[in-house]
Amino acid sequence: MPGLWAPFKELACVITAAIGQKRPEMFYVLDSVLKKHKPDFFSLLQNPARNPAQRTALQKAPTDGITISSLPNVHILPQDFVDEALILSDILDLNEMSAAELLLAGEQQLPRFPGLTRGLVAVLLYHDGRRNLVSSLRSLIQAREGVSWTLELSPTVASLVMSFTDQLFEDNLVAKILNLLSSISVDRELDKLDRGRAIGKTWHRQQLVSMIEEQRLCLAECLFYWACQNPFPKDAIMAIIEYLKGIKKPDEKKPLDPVTLALFFSLVASFSVGSDVAAEAMGNEHYPLVKDHTLLPTVHNELQKDSEWGCPQMLAALKFAWGVLLRECTFTAESDGLSQLEEDEAFVDQALLGGALPFLQVCVVGAPSHLPQEVKFVGGACGGAFQVSTIPSNATGGDQLHSPTCPKRSRELRKSTDEIAREPWDFEDLMRLVGDMYSSDPHQLNLLSEFWNHPDSQYRRLQRAPQRQVSLFKFITICSSLLPAPLFASFMHMLCGLSNSPETAHHCFNFLKANSPSLGGGGPSAAISLDHFFWSLQTYYLGLRKDGGVRQTATGCAISPLELEGLRAVLKLIRTMATQSEGARVVMYENQTWLPVASLFGLLGCAIPRILKADILLTLAAFAISPEIAGSMWLTVEISQILNTVPSSLALHGGPSSKQEGSIQVELEEIESKAEEYPLTRAFLTLIEKLVSVPIPGNLGTGHRVPGFQPYLEFLRDSVFLKFDTRAYSDPNEKWQVATLVLEIFYKLLASHVISDEDFVVRTYPFSTPGVPPGVLPGAPGYTLFVHMMTQSPLLKKLLAILDEGVATMSAIFEPRAITEKIELTRATLCTLKLLLSTLAKEEEFLEHLRQSSQSQSCMVASSLTELLQGINPRTEKEDHLVNVARCVALSRFTPELSLEAVRILYWVCHSPKASRDLVTTILGDKDVSMEILQGFVEHLEWEEFDSVPVTEVQEDGFSSVGQVHCAVQLDILKLLASSINMSISHFLLGFDVRSRKQTKETTLQDPGVLGSSRTCLHSILSLVEHSRDPLHLQDYHYQFPKLAELCYHVLHLMCCHPDLSTSTLRYLRNNHDFFHVQLSHLPVAPPLDTHGEWPVSLLHQQAELLQMVAVEMRVTSLTQLRSHSQRLLALVLDEGVVGGEQGALRKVLRLLEAVDFGCPPPAPLRVVEFDQKALERTVESCEVVEYWTGFRYTDVRGLRAVLMEELNSFSGTPTAAQRQSLIEEIHSILETVVERNRCLEVAHAHSTLFKAWRQLVEVTLITLGQDLMPLEHKVLILFEILQELLLKVERNQSSDLVGSVHGTVLMLISHLKATVSLATGQQSDPVLTVLYSGPLHAILKGLAESILLSSSSSSLPGVQRVRAYLYGSLLSFLHLTSERPAHNRAAGSLWEPHSREGLLRDESFSLLNSFGEPLMETVCRDACNGQEVCRMLSLALLDAIVTFDREGRWLRFMVAKGYLQKLCASVQWEDEALQRMLLPSPEPLKALYVYESKMAFLTRVAQSSLGCRELVNLNVLVHFNECRFIDQRPEAPPLPLHSQPTSFVPSVMSRYHQLLVPLFKFLSALVSTPGPSQRDATTQVFQLLAQHSEVLSRVLKGQQGSMLDLTALNELQLVTAVIGKCGVGHDWTNQMSSLAGGLMRIHRLMVSLLPYYCSHATWKQLVGMVTAEENKDSVSSEEVFIVAQKVCCNVVDYARAAMTTGGGPDHSATISCVLLTPDLTEAIFPARSTSGGDTSSNLSRPSLGLLVRHIRECTEGYLATFESYQAQNKKVGAPGAMSAEELRQLLPDSGVGISTTQQQLVARKTLETLVQHKKLQLELYIYIIENCLYILWKHLSFYLEQCKPGDLEPDIVLPGLTSRPAMRRLQGVNETSLSATTGQRLGSAELSEGVRLADIERLKTNATKCLTETFFKTILDAEEAHQASNTGLKISFIEAQVRRLRRLLKLKATQPQLHVS
Repeated sequence: MPGLWAPFKELACVITAAIGQKRPEMFYVLDSVLKKHKPDFFSLLQNPARNPAQRTALQKAPTDGITISSLPNVHILPQDFVDEALILSDILDLNEMSAAELLLAGEQQLPRFPGLTRGLVAVLLYHDGRRNLVSSLRSLIQAREGVSWTLELSPTVASLVMSFTDQLFEDNLVAKILNLLSSISVDRELDKLDRGRAIGKTWHRQQLVSMIEEQRLCLAECLFYWACQNPFPKDAIMAIIEYLKGIKKPDEKKPLDPVTLALFFSLVASFSVGSDVAAEAMGNEHYPLVKDHTLLPTVHNELQKDSEWGCPQMLAALKFAWGVLLRECTFTAESDGLSQLEEDEAFVDQALLGGALPFLQVCVVGAPSHLPQEVKFVGGACGGAFQVSTIPSNATGGDQLHSPTCPKRSRELRKSTDEIAREPWDFEDLMRLVGDMYSSDPHQLNLLSEFWNHPDSQYRRLQRAPQRQVSLFKFITICSSLLPAPLFASFMHMLCGLSNSPETAHHCFNFLKANSPSLGGGGPSAAISLDHFFWSLQTYYLGLRKDGGVRQTATGCAISPLELEGLRAVLKLIRTMATQSEGARVVMYENQTWLPVASLFGLLGCAIPRILKADILLTLAAFAISPEIAGSMWLTVEISQILNTVPSSLALHGGPSSKQEGSIQVELEEIESKAEEYPLTRAFLTLIEKLVSVPIPGNLGTGHRVPGFQPYLEFLRDSVFLKFDTRAYSDPNEKWQVATLVLEIFYKLLASHVISDEDFVVRTYPFSTPGVPPGVLPGAPGYTLFVHMMTQSPLLKKLLAILDEGVATMSAIFEPRAITEKIELTRATLCTLKLLLSTLAKEEEFLEHLRQSSQSQSCMVASSLTELLQGINPRTEKEDHLVNVARCVALSRFTPELSLEAVRILYWVCHSPKASRDLVTTILGDKDVSMEILQGFVEHLEWEEFDSVPVTEVQEDGFSSVGQVHCAVQLDILKLLASSINMSISHFLLGFDVRSRKQTKETTLQDPGVLGSSRTCLHSILSLVEHSRDPLHLQDYHYQFPKLAELCYHVLHLMCCHPDLSTSTLRYLRNNHDFFHVQLSHLPVAPPLDTHGEWPVSLLHQQAELLQMVAVEMRVTSLTQLRSHSQRLLALVLDEGVVGGEQGALRKVLRLLEAVDFGCPPPAPLRVVEFDQKALERTVESCEVVEYWTGFRYTDVRGLRAVLMEELNSFSGTPTAAQRQSLIEEIHSILETVVERNRCLEVAHAHSTLFKAWRQLVEVTLITLGQDLMPLEHKVLILFEILQELLLKVERNQSSDLVGSVHGTVLMLISHLKATVSLATGQQSDPVLTVLYSGPLHAILKGLAESILLSSSSSSLPGVQRVRAYLYGSLLSFLHLTSERPAHNRAAGSLWEPHSREGLLRDESFSLLNSFGEPLMETVCRDACNGQEVCRMLSLALLDAIVTFDREGRWLRFMVAKGYLQKLCASVQWEDEALQRMLLPSPEPLKALYVYESKMAFLTRVAQSSLGCRELVNLNVLVHFNECRFIDQRPEAPPLPLHSQPTSFVPSVMSRYHQLLVPLFKFLSALVSTPGPSQRDATTQVFQLLAQHSEVLSRVLKGQQGSMLDLTALNELQLVTAVIGKCGVGHDWTNQMSSLAGGLMRIHRLMVSLLPYYCSHATWKQLVGMVTAEENKDSVSSEEVFIVAQKVCCNVVDYARAAMTTGGGPDHSATISCVLLTPDLTEAIFPARSTSGGDTSSNLSRPSLGLLVRHIRECTEGYLATFESYQAQNKKVGAPGAMSAEELRQLLPDSGVGISTTQQQLVARKTLETLVQHKKLQLELYIYIIENCLYILWKHLSFYLEQCKPGDLEPDIVLPGLTSRPAMRRLQGVNETSLSATTGQRLGSAELSEGVRLADIERLKTNATKCLTETFFKTILDAEEAHQASNTGLKISFIEAQVRRLRRLLKLKATQPQLHVS
């Protein structure tokens, strides 16, 4: 035998899946396991025999080892294991090897049984395996085809089952089962185990008892099910009779045990010849009594024998059934000629005399359950078999009651009852038996409806014969006619049983009403009528009121015992009809003749027995079920003073109150307490419980006391509840019944109370009695209870005492019988938990109102109930109230609702971190308690018996089965874990070490049993989500319970993302379960078959949570260098779609999108007529709530209905009935629309959540994973596939809410595609470039353009601007992608060559974009002008890119023609005020600033083209800037360095001003730099703008030489100087000079003052050190600062060159226009005397020529040094792998540590490329500076040596003329005249020479020969030669020409003889 547990467990699972769940794929598995276990079924429950050889081998296992089937190899077993296995073998009489395997299985399952040893677990597994075997046999027999039911199995499965079970039956199965029932005894088994010390504590013993009893019950049920389907033949019947003979006679009041009951029913079910319909359908071969003619005489003779029976009453019941069978046989042709058929009545008479009817009533019908608890598959069908097979419904009701002789037989029974009054009343027993039999209907078979005649045919059951129903109803009618008094009570009892459903109660009411004379009835049945019932009550009331002088409560009243019994029976019947039928209840209450409520209240005031008063109160409670009746009944209760609520006059004046005689309080304290029985109190509590279900009238008691419910509440609280445990009780359960009833009232009051501000306002009530002070109006009862619950009140202490006693008592009980006896204690504990839960749910609202209230009653101080629950328990002196709540989770054996309420309480309590921490600390203080609580949570999560639960889980407390409650407990446990994932309670339940946060992080999760690890909620969650994938598992939670699976994945996702739990969780899931790979391999899952392709919401959330977990795992494994795990997941995500060479299949990452519906319809709008539309929308919005674990926002329909109904009730005026009905119908319509809206929104949110999870997975997979895991070429291909699929998905679903998310993902993917292509082209161009030229690019471009056009057609939909913003960003990235150059080809130019492959690709893409024509242009331009801020920015950026590549100017011409360009230009002036607000200390949102930057960037791009520049000039664009005031609002420089200022998201004021000014000057620079016919006009406009804002320019130029300089300010200076330099000076602005001379003079002085400062290499280095010290070193490099300083120098030198020359005359003579430098070369000879590095802003003296010569020398040396560095770094770029580790480290940033070598080389290469570009730019700037400086030097030397006329006058500062800027490298001379700074007239050389002395000229000549040496010129020429060598295309040498001119000038002038001046 392979094993005694696991194989049988698998067998049971297979049979359940194949038969119970009818899974067709399990047929072959079922066939296989049946063949495998066929010997086990044939040798049923026979253990394999012990073997001496195996015993010897096992004894040698510690030394030699042994091979066990469950272990693959030879293993050495420990000696203690061997000894324990041998003991187990001896105890169970079991084969030694089987015992070893069983013990090994026990050790493996040890974590599921905390507190037990492996031997004890092995014993449990042994009996569990036997139970599974007999349960499997029972399931096979249930699945047989027969006469009672069918499971509708497939023909193959049905044939297999029939064949297999027939073989078993032929092998004498019945005898085997009966022998096993005789041999298997609980006492014998326990005694055997006890002798071997194989029984543990109480729980273990009870588990064994339950398993053994279940084995016996399964065996008995096997016989019963077989008999129901196929009645037994003669041998089997005789064997069962023989077995039943030996059963001892039970106690007369004790029902049969389930085993005996099943065997009894098996025998009765075999006493059948079948109905006509069944016989015709199934054939007679199923009925041995018909087929075997010897069977009937044999059984007949056996039952007639005088043999001894252990239970004679059972024999009498069998004779009764046999007599009925004999009568049935008289109607069958096969039974003709049998003499035994004549003895049918004799058998029935013997049965009645033998007590058959009392036996059936007490021992059969009175059994705890008519149906076996293990019935799982046949449900109602099996229940029908039980009830039809029972004697009352099948025998008596089948033929005795159904036959035509029924009325005669009834009369005979009644007659015998009348004549023999002193003997047993058989007819009374019959009626009581019928009443008890049909009093309950657990399977909703509605068999009792057959006793009533339905006038409407729709109520008839078509499968029943009409005569049957007529006969049964006639039986009731005959019984009611001339009914003798002794049988009245029993007849009422029968009617109560037959009216125990809404339908039958209505029929019974009609029957009684039809007999009423007042309603046209009468005759013999008039006594059985409602008229008679209520007339009798009124008569008793009137008679007792006359007789009673003093109100009495004793039983010695004028009512006889027989009348009392009749009255109680009548009240019970009225109560039953009123409870079951609302129509009957209302009609009885409203009938003015009957007046039931008035009569009953009247009787309460009379001297009647307490038990009758209790029945009256219970009957009134039944009437109070209707809210309308209950509302009016409140006033009657108050008037009748059942409870004395009116204080005496003495009490009104402050004296003691008196108790009213006869009130319920007197009954309780003086009568019931002495009798130790409390039926009246319980009945009164039941009435109050029904009455408080409706709103209590606010005017209750008005006029004679302070109105309100307070007297009743005080009685319930003080007199009943607080004293209930101090009174004596004859029945201990009654104590808890009283407590439960009070607690239910408290719960209803508390749960229905709506907290409001009125509760906290003290109000008074004035009495009309003179001299009586006004009383204080008490608060609402719910508020009063809240006060008691939120303070240390006696009520709260009593509740906690009940909880403590209940937990302490129930924790020690495991026996089912004892559990049943404690059901009232369980209910009391449950009500206590409900009260605590209701308070916790509203305590925050209560405390908030209390804090806000200024008039709280009595200055009440309330505490949080959470804090109160952390108080000391008086019994244990520990803070264990919350522990008691947690322990209730493990008490589901009493009722799972205990666990449900406990989990919900913990959910609210654990919102407090302190409460959670203290709870866990207390739990961990007791190891047994902690294991008990943890095991309770685990058992609930692993509960699998959900057969009665529908597929959609319950969401409210309306549970219809135990399975639904368990399902709700599971959901709430998962919600608790998710909501408190940051709390200690969740960490404890999930198996983490909670002693400290550090230990929590370092916890190593293990499988159960490893290193002593317990089974935790984490293991249970994993078993739920993993086992449901197993085909043999009974439950597939993903489909059957999707919400449960969703929450499981949600908890796992939270754990994977938690900072303290993620490391341990991911490692455990990865290493121990391979969770992510296995789960991901099942995605995407298919939608359920019954949803027609629609995905359930929870199933979508499951996939979303799983995808997010996989994304986290892939990210973590890539960061931690777990390459193997990352590669497996990556291959599964990307490559699994291509299976078996099927190249057309989609990848998994794309197939995951199949579940996302991109076309979810929007919810329908609300359409109303009576209500205001806008007000209704606001109301609906106010009722919205958020589901915390999904974030889904939905409308609370119940809350909305309450608001609408309140609005209806407060309707101004009194609406007519028609208006009210119209309003109600509209409310129903609104609610239906809201429900549908919730559904639509929930579906859309689920699809959105899944798409976001998919996007997260794609981001991690394609963006964050390194190149070592996925080649770049492969990544590019995947990106193309995903982009095309996404664009295709949303092509026809532009109105979906998902469109925005999809296009956001497209933007992200295209941006990453651009970066990937850029990186790939920098490494290896061919493969990626081949992809670039392929068709996907054009498909993507086409999809983007079409999406833009589609979105423009749906502009009215919300979110369209956001969608278009994404589209513009995507299209912009796409254009950048197609214009991206490979890094190795960038040196050729800034754009691709038009005829290259790259250029052709760009042109094709742009042509495709232009093919969409003006609609696309119109959309983009419209958004650029009028769109939302973000949309405007992106559309402007897109236009920027388009204009760049639009060689034909098509887009620009369109913008000009349509006026868009003019509008953009004018919008700058329109937005001037908004831009000025950007410079406030606390600005508004910076949207206007960012839009302005985008706009200026676009205008700058337009100005860079000749066409754009011309159009801008024609539009007078700068006129708008002239009117802008933000330019002049330059703030003061910050007082502190930037790095010392506090960081903020909002930039500083100066930074914001730079953001405004810098784009403007970039635009001006582009405008004046663009060549073309409009350049002259553009320069004029720029000049006017500069002159208009000269003050700002002066501040910029003046403030840029200080010590506080950052990179932004330096860039600002560079742009300002560039624009000023490019504007130039000349004769063209002679006319403007007269009016603008002052501003221009100031700018000129400041520009010249910058010359000595920035023409210094030391200054550049100083700036580098200054800026890098102020800035963050990671954000700015020294190379960037150095380049900016060079550019400033270029601009200053450029300005100086332009200032000393003019652009006039065509002769271009060499005449200088303005002398800027003095004829002094001292600084070139003696550099130490230079002051250029200081602040020269205030130095009005002109710089010297020596400064220029020194700067030329420095630039030349800097160029040569930079050139060497450039060459070295350029070589490294080509070979990054040749760099040493030290070189790599220097090039890597701090964040590059820890990455792979390949990645390090990539980063180093990028860094080197950046450095090379910087060096190259530096070289270009050096050359430019040298060229211009040489030109300035030549011009000045030429003037001083050739044209200067020395004089004695002081030098004047001459303002240069403003002319157009001459060509930069023009070497010819200029006009001989210049402009005067004051008059604008031209000056000659004499005026320019003023201040120059002859000595200066001579010294200049001398020093020129010293510093302008050949070495100096050779160094310059070397630099020029290097420059030409590095730029092969450069053929013109300006430097060489300048050097040649200088040499010639020096040779001609400097060497001439000196003049001597005296």
